[in-house]
Amino acid sequence: MKQGSFARWFVWFLPLVLLLVAAPAALALDGRTGENVVVAADEVINDDLYITGTEVTILGTVNGDVFAAGQTIRVDGTINGDFFAGGTAITVNGYVADDVRVAGTAIIIGEEANIGSDVIAFGYSAETLAGSVIGNDMFFAGLQLQHAGVVDGNLTADAGGIKLLGTVNGDVEVTVSATDETAGPAPTVFMPGMPAVPTVPMGLTVADEANIVGNLDYTTSDNVAIPASAVIGEISRHLPETTTIVVTPPTRTERFLAWGGEQLQTYIGLLLFGLLVVWLVPTWLRRTTGALGHRPVASFAWGLVVYFGII
Repeated sequence: MKQGSFARWFVWFLPLVLLLVAAPAALALDGRTGENVVVAADEVINDDLYITGTEVTILGTVNGDVFAAGQTIRVDGTINGDFFAGGTAITVNGYVADDVRVAGTAIIIGEEANIGSDVIAFGYSAETLAGSVIGNDMFFAGLQLQHAGVVDGNLTADAGGIKLLGTVNGDVEVTVSATDETAGPAPTVFMPGMPAVPTVPMGLTVADEANIVGNLDYTTSDNVAIPASAVIGEISRHLPETTTIVVTPPTRTERFLAWGGEQLQTYIGLLLFGLLVVWLVPTWLRRTTGALGHRPVASFAWGLVVYFGII
């Protein structure tokens, strides 16, 4: 994954998009909304679930997809489908048969989480706890990722800091910031009731207990000390792509052409505006031209006042 800057920029807008899309859907279709919305442990929903609230908790079973939006979202039950969520704090600590696609400030895949397919996450912080299992691939874009669980497929991430403590049974491909960059204070400091997020240093950290069965491909400007026992496959390092922009001052001809183009654009705009006025308000235009003929001096004076008042 080489186009990291776009992913990091995009992550701050995706939660808003998810909330704008999911919330109207929940209101338009059969769903649940409120301050504190709970699917009880003994409850079984045999349909897709659209749910919004300040606090959303799923303890029971949903035989379908779940679309959730809220401040705090937690899944401790069973979802026999996909799980889509946008919120501030999102915790998955139950069973999800298919994909998990989430965007939020703090994303936690808990120690009892069992996810049948992919995890696609965007946010400030993402964490997989020891004991969690992701049945296929994981993709993350944001500021920091700490992985201590098991990913049965590939792990792809673009973040400021990534710390690998767990198992990846496929390949790892990551792009990280330099270790001398600073992330600033975590936004969770200013959000009461938020779950604690780990402190992940900038750059790539591979712990001794990490287990990467496939290849490790990472992009950073730093040399990273990687324990030999942590990676079974090959290790490849790439330098970040740099773009050099050379600014050449414009020639006299180029300045003249640029000025002429701006003037032409202005005149064309005024012409189109005039034609629009003639088409929409012909009566008003005839009255205005009549006033100019009868009172030319006063009209000229008012024209000067308006012109200099605008510019």
